Amino acid sequence: MSAVDERLNNFVEEVSRIRGVAYITVSSEGFPYMTKGADREGAEYASAIASSMLKSVEELSLLMDEGKPVWLKVYLPGDYKVQMFQYNNLSVAIKYEEYLEMVIEKLIDNLKKGITIKCPYCKRDLTFVTVKCPYCGSLNVFNEPRCWSCGADLRLKKCPYCGKLVYYDGRKPSFFTLLIYRIKKIFGLA
Repeated sequence: MSAVDERLNNFVEEVSRIRGVAYITVSSEGFPYMTKGADREGAEYASAIASSMLKSVEELSLLMDEGKPVWLKVYLPGDYKVQMFQYNNLSVAIKYEEYLEMVIEKLIDNLKKGITIKCPYCKRDLTFVTVKCPYCGSLNVFNEPRCWSCGADLRLKKCPYCGKLVYYDGRKPSFFTLLIYRIKKIFGLA
């Protein structure tokens, strides 16, 4: 598996695990390449039309002198959206509940910008991992230093694989930082 395929596979796996994501599908010229989620029929349909929709919107956008679009959002009845974008000549479509919009956009941003975050202890990829804020319960991406909802400090997080504390950008915290964190925990300040 190439590095691009492994990165895309990690993205698909992590996004499909998020509660509120109905499906994620990756297609090449309308043919499904990878599909995950409960709504398999919808995902296959999205695969079939994602490439042509993205191409049509790109042509329209360029015709209107707006430049190349980054992604396409489709608002569905109820509280669902489908977000479509291109990644290495592949079309990606994600159907998700509306409240996940910031999380999905940040994960897509991590994918497209080539951001990589690894646990310094177990070396697992944390780039597309999501975590709940311990204060308000909102879902955040691992590499976000503050909660989007309540503003809480989320610079230190537990690696979901090994359980050790890691900085949001994948750095190993110093002994002193860990000591302060543990003291704050004891007094209910962290």
